[in-house]
Amino acid sequence: MAKINLQQDVGYKIEVNDNGDYIVIDYEDVNFPVKLNEMYTQIQKATDTLDKSMANIEKQTFTEEDGSFLSGKELARLEAINAFYSKGRNAIDIVFGEGASMKIFGSANRLMMFKEFFEAIEPHLEKAGIDFNAKIEETRQKYQVKKDNKKVI
Repeated sequence: MAKINLQQDVGYKIEVNDNGDYIVIDYEDVNFPVKLNEMYTQIQKATDTLDKSMANIEKQTFTEEDGSFLSGKELARLEAINAFYSKGRNAIDIVFGEGASMKIFGSANRLMMFKEFFEAIEPHLEKAGIDFNAKIEETRQKYQVKKDNKKVI
């Protein structure tokens, strides 16, 4: 039986922890810019939602339960913050694959982790030589079809 394997191991690998785990910037994936945009968009939406949630929580009155370690307001704040981190982690997984955020951050949610990640990943995007406009044009040229001496893309 003949076999064809068109999947290629291409990309720019970045080690993200002391266990040797890595994420890959697949600069050959024409959807990478779309995924990257979606990640940034989702994190911005999550940030906006968190800001609104925190403002609403501050306006609310909570009843306190006897013997509870945290107040109702504190619990509500933590729920909003955890929802933010969950959405942010899911957004990162869109770009770098399922489980990437766990490799990068582990199980803990730290206050500045997303900001630190974006600052750390930016030079790698540049180093990987990702010029998305050039990739789009390269793909367009590669797959163009001529019809009646006119280019159809």
